[in-house]
Amino acid sequence: MRLVQASEQQKVARDVLTASAWASPLTTQRFLEREQALRTHPWAKRMTTWLWCAENGDVLSSCETFISEAHGGLAATIASVFTETHLRGHGHAEAMLRELINVFRARGDVLALTLFSEIGPKLYARVGFQPVPSFDVLLEPLETAPDVEWNNQLPKETANDDELRLIVTRDRFDWQLVREDFYGHRLDFHGAIDGDSSITWTAYWKARELQVLTYERVTPKLLEAARHAAFRAQLPFVRLWETEPLTVGQRVSRDDELPMFLPLSQRIRTWTNIHRATWA
Repeated sequence: MRLVQASEQQKVARDVLTASAWASPLTTQRFLEREQALRTHPWAKRMTTWLWCAENGDVLSSCETFISEAHGGLAATIASVFTETHLRGHGHAEAMLRELINVFRARGDVLALTLFSEIGPKLYARVGFQPVPSFDVLLEPLETAPDVEWNNQLPKETANDDELRLIVTRDRFDWQLVREDFYGHRLDFHGAIDGDSSITWTAYWKARELQVLTYERVTPKLLEAARHAAFRAQLPFVRLWETEPLTVGQRVSRDDELPMFLPLSQRIRTWTNIHRATWA
């Protein structure tokens, strides 16, 4: 068995297969259009589609990786791990991941691998990934608009030497917003500023919620801004991935999109400030 990078034709072929698992509520054709739009976006230059193949060339499993800037170096995010139903139960995905880890370890410039598991931690833990306990904060919509500057400014972060922190670039932020165009309409604003603090968000029409993408030193006014954006979009609630202690809203443990990481540098001990915008 061998790990290969997919051709453009092979990428489209995998899109057709994965549509059965990931397209809903989009039609297959609309899902293929979404994948093409994401793949041709400037941030997708950091994206590679990998195929785990038998010796005869048959594809046994597949995934994608994205190279991200991180404080002090680079990180690689694994996404879209997929094995066809009739090929499951034979360890193909696990074997692919082990070989992929070897590929990035050999590069020498990647601090860690990250992923967001939708199937629990067991598979990824077997190959060395560590889960990060995670919580969401749910907020209700707010009719009254707060006194903030409506904008899309990304937060400025700092990190300690033993922390992994992925940097959200402008391209990466916009890549997240492309999904709005396929599941609903694009919002007028995607963020707000209050002094030195900022927050950004996207309308995730598929799940009927406003998702906070980034925030730093969040203030009550900024949380009110996100709640007001949800009200304007007629979305029933705001979902925020907790990266700092908050005393508002409903705090719930997250078992979906569970962040996990595998350090490749000896200095990396923790993965912190895991914003929704770093999801892939």
